Amino acid sequence: MILYSEAVKQLRLNRPDRARRYVGIGLSLLAKAKAKKPMPYRRWVCKNCGLPLVPGLSATVRVRGDRKYVILVRRCVFCGWVSRLPMPRKKRSKKVVEAIQGEAHVRIGKQGVTEGVLKEIDRLLEDRGVIKVKVLKSLRRKEDFDIDKVAEEVAAKLGARVEDVRGGTFVLSRRKKK
Repeated sequence: MILYSEAVKQLRLNRPDRARRYVGIGLSLLAKAKAKKPMPYRRWVCKNCGLPLVPGLSATVRVRGDRKYVILVRRCVFCGWVSRLPMPRKKRSKKVVEAIQGEAHVRIGKQGVTEGVLKEIDRLLEDRGVIKVKVLKSLRRKEDFDIDKVAEEVAAKLGARVEDVRGGTFVLSRRKKK
């Protein structure tokens, strides 16, 4: 792993020949020790030219969406080698998918997360189990605003789970109490 990180450093210093040499030494040491290759050597080294694949520097990385799988397409900028790695999609329940695609159930305005908003979200979580919350632009325009922090804060206060965060909306879920 040390040689791989050194190879990435050399690649950033625009020395691809030295980076290729470090990767080669690391692979030969792993072969001599008959050790399993670590993940960076398996997935982030070009099989054609031996350079470390660094997104934006020595590789372009794209995500292609199919029905059942998401395909991660990596292409080496130096030699043009292409690798496709299928990755299973994150499984979501029907209710979560409906909430993501539907309209927001609650809107948080410029006053932020107040007791009234928390009570309403709590009530809706009890009734539905999954809800979508939209944060209005008046709150999003504040300098110190972060949608992830707001979503985590609301979820922590209500004992819910953040299912999805997109733009100015997030989806919360909680199991119904019996």
